[in-house]
Amino acid sequence: MVRAVILHPWPALEHAAKAWPDADALVFPHQTARRSFAQYREESLALAGALSARGIGAGDHVALLAENRVEWAVVQMACAAAGFVFVPLNTHYRKDDLAYALKQSDSKALICSTQYRSNPYLENVTALRPSLPLLAHVLSALGEVGDIDSIRISVEDGAADRLRPVAALTGLPITFVTAADNIADSVYRAAEGASGPVIVTTADNVLLTPAAVRQVMDKLAAGTDTVVALARKEAVLAAHPQGQRRFYRFRDDEYSNCNLYGLSRKGLKLAEAFREGGQFKKNPMRIARAFGFFNLLLLRFAMVTLDSAMKRLSRRFRVSVAAVVLADGAHAIDVDNRRTYDIAAELLDRRAA
Repeated sequence: MVRAVILHPWPALEHAAKAWPDADALVFPHQTARRSFAQYREESLALAGALSARGIGAGDHVALLAENRVEWAVVQMACAAAGFVFVPLNTHYRKDDLAYALKQSDSKALICSTQYRSNPYLENVTALRPSLPLLAHVLSALGEVGDIDSIRISVEDGAADRLRPVAALTGLPITFVTAADNIADSVYRAAEGASGPVIVTTADNVLLTPAAVRQVMDKLAAGTDTVVALARKEAVLAAHPQGQRRFYRFRDDEYSNCNLYGLSRKGLKLAEAFREGGQFKKNPMRIARAFGFFNLLLLRFAMVTLDSAMKRLSRRFRVSVAAVVLADGAHAIDVDNRRTYDIAAELLDRRAA
């Protein structure tokens, strides 16, 4: 009688790595790449761990768009090691094919080569970003920063389940936190237990870039307690003439808020300024209650420079406050309505082009 024995690929590699650790497992002459069984196992485990750290779990689908190369085998074995479902994609897929395949396969992560022959894989993947939900654009930017330990999303009670599929697409370590009934307490709740500084932004900040986040983080690292990201009116209008209609007028220039803040543990107290909500330009009395009536008058009549205003806030809240002025005015354009949605989509298309 003949007995068939089917080995799962991961235990088979484990056995080979113990039995023949230095023997060749993978040889790709066109890459001049070789991996012993021990190296093959080590790289596969490292990739499996990295994907798991980004929130990919057993049973989740991981897509691969790559030509015949040593990394292809490593990705396949990493999926076997962690229990992911491996989804190899056709190397001839163009942008539309790729979009369809990723949606139909329910892939939560995509690993790709930069390009293969005339097919620009990375460009095609980047071009798909405008079709993503708003939150996915923000998470994508944060994921590229590199020095963010975790992401916490403040959501209304019951909303987390609807957003989990979007968050899972990024593969980032994300926790959902039930929002409080005001912005200040929502920030405090989301920041609870965080050991280091906190970056705060909004889900509609779709034009956020890793570079902007890094500028804020660098300012925090230099010792500032609270960092506010702004963009000059000239830069905002250069990005799109209809992108933003409200600006804060200081003595030295006009600026728009970019909905991006950096807060040290000490600087978290400045979240109190948002207890009644944001939209200060639409609600000037909120400025008076949050920052003082005299400061409102100084701003209303452009009697203070931006730097002086930050120093006044520092004295009021007893923390160091500073502004980071972003060169790309698109950072001040978020999605509030259909008009700004279409503008943001246009700017995302430009970036992808």
